Amino acid sequence: MIFKNKQTLKRAMMVLIILVPILCMADYVPGVVLARLKRGVVELPQGQTEGDIESIKGNQNLKNYLTNGGLIKISKVFRRFNVEDTLMQLEDGQTIKVHDLSLVFRLSFDPNTNIETIIDSLKRYSDVIYAEPDYIGHLLFIPNDDSFPRQWALRQNNDCDINADLAWDIETEGYNKTEKVILLR
Repeated sequence: MIFKNKQTLKRAMMVLIILVPILCMADYVPGVVLARLKRGVVELPQGQTEGDIESIKGNQNLKNYLTNGGLIKISKVFRRFNVEDTLMQLEDGQTIKVHDLSLVFRLSFDPNTNIETIIDSLKRYSDVIYAEPDYIGHLLFIPNDDSFPRQWALRQNNDCDINADLAWDIETEGYNKTEKVILLR
């Protein structure tokens, strides 16, 4: 993966920084945990992106816990990511190393499983780098108008505004529509 320059990379990182708090407030998929595991913990057959409990290798205690917890399926989150993708070259020739996303897995359990308990337990295993719910993100639309931040009546932090940004989340089409305006005298 090649970024044009450091500025493009910084912008991509800013998007993540902005979206993470939004995602943290969101709901999550029932019965699903996202976990980054150490290399060698999961071995999938060549060309496969998912497996069952038999795909767990190494730590027998972790395997036993997942078996008892009712693991149904384990699958790669980033199916096309390879170890080679961890090295990225910027347009200016600089090489940077990013996290190995091939080690992030979706662990599927029964939808009625208490995911918080599973996550708390997984974090105790040394083979688990992190574990978290599979958050459902909700994108919020804010206009790309450069003047929007200067239009103080549309959105303010002190909530003395008309919350126009919330309306844009509902309706973004129809800019050619004519609405009826009733003037009361």
